[in-house]
Order: sequence, then structure tokens, then C-alpha cells
Amino acid sequence: MVWSRALAPIACLMLALSVAPTAQARHVRYCEKPDNAGAFLVASSGVSCATAQAVEKAIVSRACYARTRCVASGFQCVSYWDGRFDRPFEFTHHALCNSGWRWIEWDGG
Repeated sequence: MVWSRALAPIACLMLALSVAPTAQARHVRYCEKPDNAGAFLVASSGVSCATAQAVEKAIVSRACYARTRCVASGFQCVSYWDGRFDRPFEFTHHALCNSGWRWIEWDGG
């Protein structure tokens, strides 16, 4: 049951991306474009960059950074790296977050 709860945000994100019409899938917003280290912050069209940045700030905060899952600004976030969901954000520097059909992806480089 714990495993299924950890995968729920990822499953919702993948489902949202797989059923989204092509025009909507192209309306992805880079709030931070990829840099030389590959770091970026991207959000679905229904998420403002201010919200995405607030989620990023919460993920790297003391309350979330040492955890594998966190709720930030109404988004459920899970750390992800190399096919695994069991390492904290401070290790992975990657997060997949969703709130219903809205999503945010953070790569801290």
C-alpha cells in the first residue's frame, strides 16, 4: 500500500501526458530553461511559473529536502532518479509533482 501511494503521483503524471491532446502537450512552460548542468523547472500549461517556483522552493526547504515525498503548494511531489522513488530530494535533485491533471517537474542539476 505504501508503494502504491508513492507511485500514485507518477501514475497520474504519466496518464495526464498520455491522454493530453497534442496541442495541450505542446503548451509546456519552462520556468527555468535547462542550464549547462541540465537543471530545469517545467510545468504544465495550467501552472504558473510563480507556483512552480514556490513548489521548487518548498522541495529544497528543510521540511522536504531530506524526504522522498512532500506536499508543496497543493502539489504532491515524489523524488525520482534512475527508476527509483526511495531516495530523498537531497540525493536525487529531481521531483515529479502533480495536483490533479496539473504537473511540475524539477531537475536541480
